[in-house]
Amino acid sequence: MKTFKGYISSRRLIDGSYVPQKLQSITIRNTCERFNVKFVFHATELIFDNWHTMFQDLIEGSFKQIDGIALYSVFQLPDKKIHRIKLLKNVFKKNKELIMCNEKIHIKSESDLDLIDNYINISKTLKYLNNGNIAGLPTETVYGLGGNAYSRRSIKKIFKLKGRPKSNPLIIHYYNLSKALKDVEINKNFLKLYKKFCPGPITFILKKKINSKINPLACAKLTTVAIRFPKHKVTRAILKNINFPLAMPSANISCNVSPVCALDVVDEFKKNVKLIIDGGKSKIGIESTVIDLTNFPRILRPGIIDDNSITKILKSRLSKSPKSKQIRSPGMMRKHYSPGIPVLVNQTKHDKKSAFIYLGKRYKNNKNFFSLSEKSNLREAASNLYRLLRAIKMKGYKKIQIGRIPNKGSGIAINDRIKRASKN
Repeated sequence: MKTFKGYISSRRLIDGSYVPQKLQSITIRNTCERFNVKFVFHATELIFDNWHTMFQDLIEGSFKQIDGIALYSVFQLPDKKIHRIKLLKNVFKKNKELIMCNEKIHIKSESDLDLIDNYINISKTLKYLNNGNIAGLPTETVYGLGGNAYSRRSIKKIFKLKGRPKSNPLIIHYYNLSKALKDVEINKNFLKLYKKFCPGPITFILKKKINSKINPLACAKLTTVAIRFPKHKVTRAILKNINFPLAMPSANISCNVSPVCALDVVDEFKKNVKLIIDGGKSKIGIESTVIDLTNFPRILRPGIIDDNSITKILKSRLSKSPKSKQIRSPGMMRKHYSPGIPVLVNQTKHDKKSAFIYLGKRYKNNKNFFSLSEKSNLREAASNLYRLLRAIKMKGYKKIQIGRIPNKGSGIAINDRIKRASKN
């Protein structure tokens, strides 16, 4: 049986809480028993904030006799990530383990450190969102600007931050179906698609229940609502642990290129968004497919999940989207996804001054040419589109030319985005 030394604090934890030492001790003893490890005595940290000398002493002095340290909480560790990692790497250099007893987290190697960061980030975000604030959050499609969908105050903040027209509804994000049932009316077509594609990059337009708590402003005062079940593990953990869904449009100024990493959100909003969770680069890199299921199914915004994939599940053809001045879904504005410089599509000749975006590797060694995918893979091309548009703008180009993109599969979504980006 492995032996762990206990580690408690006589001060407030970095999340602001104060836990009596006796309670910390009981929690550590019980958790060690649960994890089938032997517990031996406590080391108590000094009262000073951000003081971790006792933890360091445990690492340097006691590790010959023990297999690891059992902390009361992850929030005993340094608040700043760089200091936290530096401290913990010393633990793993000696091939020892950590248990965060209050959170039931067992860290066996350096590869598990993400568990700590995720928990701290999620905890901070939950508290932040519960106070009516707006946070930049990762999803598998693009980064979003999340806030309480039931709160008019939060919804107004989102619209103000983005400079978004109030006629453009927001997508409401849920953890699972049971949470969504409070707000929407479902049907057979929805259940078929939900079972196949969720959680994932698809948004459903459904009828909103009369007693729904979703603030009308989030739905542009429509009787319908756009809902989605994101796949990113961090955002799913947040959605699982809050008592409200998140209204979460893409984390960009209205009509600009959507962000695919945390730095894009910082670049877009500077200090106006105070909490941004870095969940890595968005895997898909392009917004979700939007399908209207209120009557005959029809795609309002193409995405990675294309009409052929949906048709196979529904076993029926999709209706064509009727031309309407009313915006029923996010992503339907005439001008959108713009990098802030002119974009020309379906180009066959390079004007020698502009940046030229293309598929393949024909122009690999030309500095003014940028490939969406050297393998001409349309899924890869979609994931690289926004990254390239932003990068080209930052390089100082005054115009972007885009070659022809096959209008099939993910190419349909790419062409939709670049077409809207090209509008004046």
